[in-house]
Amino acid sequence: MPAAASSMRNAGESREDLTTAPGNPTTSDRDTGTSDGRTLLRHPGKTILVFSLVLAPLAIVPYVLVRRQVLGLRKEIADLRKVNGVAIKEMNMCTQEMSQQRAAAIEKAVEMQKKNRTILSAVKSEVEASRKAVEESGVRLENIENDLSELSEAVEDMNREAAIRASDHKNMLSVANTVAKEREARAQAWRNWMITTMREEKQRRDDTSAALGGSLADIAAFMQEVEIRQGWTPRPDVDDGRGIERARQLAKRLLDETATAKQHMEETNGTSAEATEKESIHENESRP
Repeated sequence: MPAAASSMRNAGESREDLTTAPGNPTTSDRDTGTSDGRTLLRHPGKTILVFSLVLAPLAIVPYVLVRRQVLGLRKEIADLRKVNGVAIKEMNMCTQEMSQQRAAAIEKAVEMQKKNRTILSAVKSEVEASRKAVEESGVRLENIENDLSELSEAVEDMNREAAIRASDHKNMLSVANTVAKEREARAQAWRNWMITTMREEKQRRDDTSAALGGSLADIAAFMQEVEIRQGWTPRPDVDDGRGIERARQLAKRLLDETATAKQHMEETNGTSAEATEKESIHENESRP
């Protein structure tokens, strides 16, 4: 205990020496010169609070501004995501609708092509039947012409025989002439009937050919209109896979043949009328 007391005295004396040493301020000087600093050092919490009150607004204001901008950007990003999602859905719906429309258009085009093929096959069948009918009409016309030539030869033979007998049988001349005239009249009537029948048959055939040519032209125009509406690529004239140009050429040929036949018939009618008029004049002159 005495040692401890002596050590404490020595420490106190050394502190007094230090405080009174040259260049060191005294206790009174420290109390007067650094009273504020000691106050701050003695209260660090207040110091921190003061600095916090000064620096907090400087840190909070930029944070609030930045946070507000970040929140705005997040909202814009969310809106953009919603708009993007809606756009993606609409695009998917448009793509699906376009694919469905394209499939429907393709199916419709296929059905139209099948229908056109069916119509074309029916037209070909009709053309084939008409061709056969024309051939049969030609054969019948040839047979009729042969019959007419044979009848003309028979009439000429009768006339010659009547002329020979007239020289020997003058009394029977009037009877023979009457019989010959009757036969000639019947033959002429038959020839006129046959000519009328042939003309009617030819007129019917020409009307059929004209109607067929018009139908073929309408079908070719319809097929070309279908190609244009469907957007098909027209095939070259050399290939002519759909037969449009062939149908047009056939229609033109039928119409040209019909026009030529009508002109020929008008000329034949005029010639026949002139011949009939001359024959009637000759018969009137030959009568007693």
